[in-house]
Amino acid sequence: MAGHLRASWKPWAALAWVATLAGALPAAEFRSLGNLFGEDITRITAMSGDASTFVGVGTQYLERVPFSDDGKFFMVLDWIDKPYAWTLSGGAQLPPGGLGDFNDYGVSGVSHDGSTLVGRIGQHRGQAAIYISGEAFIWTPEDGLRGLHSFGNFDAWDSTATAVSGDGQVVVGLASAEGFERQQAFRWTRQGGKQVLSEGFAHPLTGVPVLQSSAADVSADGSVVVGRFQINDYGIQSMFRWTEEQGFEKLDALDGYSGGLASAISADGRTIVGTAEKLWTAGGRSEVFENQAMRWTEETGAISLGSLGERVDTWAEDVSADGSVIVGRFWRPNVDETQGGLGAFIWDEARGMRDLQEVLVKDFGLASSLGGFNQLSVTSISDDGRTLVGTALNPELNSEGFGAVTWLAVLDDPALRADANFDGVVDLADLQILKSHFGRGRFRSEGDFDSDGDVDLADVILLKTEFGSRVAFAVPEPASLLLAGMAFCFLPFYCRNRSR
Repeated sequence: MAGHLRASWKPWAALAWVATLAGALPAAEFRSLGNLFGEDITRITAMSGDASTFVGVGTQYLERVPFSDDGKFFMVLDWIDKPYAWTLSGGAQLPPGGLGDFNDYGVSGVSHDGSTLVGRIGQHRGQAAIYISGEAFIWTPEDGLRGLHSFGNFDAWDSTATAVSGDGQVVVGLASAEGFERQQAFRWTRQGGKQVLSEGFAHPLTGVPVLQSSAADVSADGSVVVGRFQINDYGIQSMFRWTEEQGFEKLDALDGYSGGLASAISADGRTIVGTAEKLWTAGGRSEVFENQAMRWTEETGAISLGSLGERVDTWAEDVSADGSVIVGRFWRPNVDETQGGLGAFIWDEARGMRDLQEVLVKDFGLASSLGGFNQLSVTSISDDGRTLVGTALNPELNSEGFGAVTWLAVLDDPALRADANFDGVVDLADLQILKSHFGRGRFRSEGDFDSDGDVDLADVILLKTEFGSRVAFAVPEPASLLLAGMAFCFLPFYCRNRSR
């Protein structure tokens, strides 16, 4: 969802900050974007489908009370969320005309070409962040800022836009008529205005109407909306899908789970990702005690994305355009507090769920680029499934926004797919790695050169094809070629013996 920024900004042109990348990026890359605005925290909230545009906000702390003598730990009493625009050529910019009476900005979505932004603009009062009503908005370079409070018969007191279609014509979100309770999912179009999606819907088993609902995402053409809803105060949530043909319909979560929520939908509208929840309910209260990332399609229904270990909670956050790559976060309990239990995962059908940090190191050789960064959290994935953005914990606590920095990762295949040790040449060292992991490897650094989730004869063939190749201009030594030829002669016998 990219595009370019216009040279002149209208007064509200920077309701979000927008980063536009120029030129082609390297084959595989991980880099910290740091604190782009010089504020206390920088947050990326969404990325365009073609990975050229990012939106987010910068937060300035107005009042804080330190917890430690060195000032690294503190409690924030008041702050302001500032809208920014950021480009490689122009740097960070505040919108001309200032911030007015608003001090709370939320930018949640961006269209495919980066020209349309949606979110929430409002106010909060410091000292424990007492929120005053806010309003969903849509912004374009041509029209500037436009509020979306009007719901026809539904008198919205507070509203938030959460996502926008690829062409910028359809906005979805949630609005409340009575304080922050009884929120209802909405869909807005330029032609038809707003509609409440859950209006008239009743639970198929109990006949109870929807108590509250919220829309999380919308397909590229705006025809499919997904989100979550509740029918009582016990906290049990259910997924929903809305289409013009079928209207508002409940989607079943995983078997054995109390309910679930949808967080994103693929651009083609065929794959929904989200989280199944198990709840413990007693005394009129409910507590979630297990979360499992899942995906849903018309053909398969809800399917678990797998596990990263016992008692590891997982949440699916975003999905590529065709539904083939899914990203999310996890929480691993009972770990050292200096490392924390937070992390990001990436999923595809061939290799299942994998720790993203491990993938960056073992599949793409980016250990040196990662450095000491940890606790990766992923925000968005591009349409082609190759570019990711998110936040991470800076090893130098409090040096860049209380330890939190933004990052960008590009997961393109390297020039040499069979270079297991990432030294720029395919040689006997790579062959030895393949042999030692034959039949049990899952990463490129273990010999899975064709990225199908295992190390087998197909990887041997790929290594043989690339053997002797180098990233730079070089000719393989004759001795290496001779030894390689001998090794390949015996490898089939070795492989057959290992597979028995």
